[in-house]
Amino acid sequence: MNNLFLLFPLLSFLIVAARVLAVPAASDMTMTTAEFGSTDQLLDYTLTPLYNNQVAKALRVHVKICQPSIEVGATLLATPIEITQVDVGHFEDDAIIAEDSNGPLSLTRKVDKFGPPVVYQNWQVSRQTSGIITATYTALPRQVNSSTKNGPSFELRQNFGGLLGSGLGFLTVPPSTGSEKRFYNTTVRWNLSEAPEGTRAVWTWAEGPDATTRRIELTEIPASYFMVGKIQSITDGDFGMYWLGDPPFNTTEIANQLKLSHQWMREFFDDQEQVYRVFIRYNPFRGSRAGTALKRSFMFSYDDEDRAQPASLSDYLLFLSHEMVHNWPALDTGVEENWYTEGLAEYYSLILNRRAGLISDAQLCDEMNSRLTMYYTNSLASLTNVEVAKLTWTASEAQRIPYGRGLVFALKLNALIQKGSQDREQSIDNLVLELLDRSRLEQLGGLLTGGRAQAQALYDSMASGDLVIPEVDSLGDHGLKLIRQDAPVWELGFNERDAIQGKRVVSGLVPGSAAANAGLRNGDRICSRIDLDSTRSDLKAVLKLRIERSEGEEMTISFVPRSNIIAERWIYINEATNGIEQITNEL
Repeated sequence: MNNLFLLFPLLSFLIVAARVLAVPAASDMTMTTAEFGSTDQLLDYTLTPLYNNQVAKALRVHVKICQPSIEVGATLLATPIEITQVDVGHFEDDAIIAEDSNGPLSLTRKVDKFGPPVVYQNWQVSRQTSGIITATYTALPRQVNSSTKNGPSFELRQNFGGLLGSGLGFLTVPPSTGSEKRFYNTTVRWNLSEAPEGTRAVWTWAEGPDATTRRIELTEIPASYFMVGKIQSITDGDFGMYWLGDPPFNTTEIANQLKLSHQWMREFFDDQEQVYRVFIRYNPFRGSRAGTALKRSFMFSYDDEDRAQPASLSDYLLFLSHEMVHNWPALDTGVEENWYTEGLAEYYSLILNRRAGLISDAQLCDEMNSRLTMYYTNSLASLTNVEVAKLTWTASEAQRIPYGRGLVFALKLNALIQKGSQDREQSIDNLVLELLDRSRLEQLGGLLTGGRAQAQALYDSMASGDLVIPEVDSLGDHGLKLIRQDAPVWELGFNERDAIQGKRVVSGLVPGSAAANAGLRNGDRICSRIDLDSTRSDLKAVLKLRIERSEGEEMTISFVPRSNIIAERWIYINEATNGIEQITNEL
């Protein structure tokens, strides 16, 4: 990584080109077989679903590896065993069977002692390798039930007789070492010879069982999605949406809206690659509209509650657009810089859909205010980026901070840049688009009237946990202005982790909280869904909990999860009406 990125974290975001770096940006575009170099290394995968009574129970993986010889004790293949507290990488007998040109190759499995968020398992060789290596193992789907905690869509899972998941959940690759990128000629094919009639297979980069070869950077090989089974789909060229079973929403409407949104985003980000695939999975536990974006694809989930309370088309569009934006703005930094990737995904999922005419100014205002309310009334809003990062995998309130903080920071910067440029010709778009070309860097100071000092001060203030407040006219182009309207801080009132996983019981009840005042008790078993984000974004949202007491008594307890602490909050209003209707609706 260039020293500028290490020296100034803000340079990863506060950028427009001013000096040319010595090292050209490495392309992450895949290439056809004809474009491969003769010295490129090779990975060749054959994926075979294994069936029992017409149901896929496992996935046999056969991989051929062509690369330089490795020494005794070195790692041949690796894959995660845990990612953000989601168990992945389940293999039959934890074993990989391998051989090279000298015969059988004994492998020893070793699990890393460091992590989270990612813990790796490694298979190390007992002798120096020679020639082409072949390895075979059986990947098993993660076992889940109604008590499983929701999490990112990384693991291999069963769904409606088929299998789906990301390569991070089952696909072994050579270890990534150092900062230098390593590219492999990567082939994936499916063996469906023993699969039931009508079985289909799809990978992020290709649809169908035939061999597809791409030149891919090593770390991005497993960062793709796979699905096999009785797949249904809606496709248009290399854009497609794929699912198993019968989702409780109109897949045609959602696919058509996403396709339009994707086309707009591709043009905005000047992206020549057309491949993009959306995968849908069912969760038997409470985990609705949970999305995980990987390279040129993402997967989102639904659960049984979605059948009873389906979301609107607009809700799906914005949620899924957020995941889609992740394909472009990204940083090679740690979780403490999530404000950039998540904040810009929030910003552009709204702004680009408005530019495309897929949402109105009124919808833009409502969606912005929902997100601003979540940010300003978050009890952790004053924590630094580093402090938030330490809590990311233990508290959902910490997970939400980068989304809101990054969004309001983008809104603020966009307005400041526009004010500092002639005829408002420059905007945050210039920064983000230049960042996609890593061969040119410069600080934001070139676009701000205050220069480098102002750029550094803006970043330091945001990263230290100071409240970020956009300019009053930051959305003036949409007829909106920012006003202050304070609001009570969000407070669940009991231990969140115990309430959403395992036996789902109330513990750590906060005396005097709205939950306690409503009659909730420690030990109550929660039998209904807890939709945290809807109560965080709406000041009047009522949390209704169906609970069961130890004596068998069942009841519903309702309360507004807000504390008595009042937070400084800023929202947008319609400038023409001065927001009278909006403010009245909140009261």
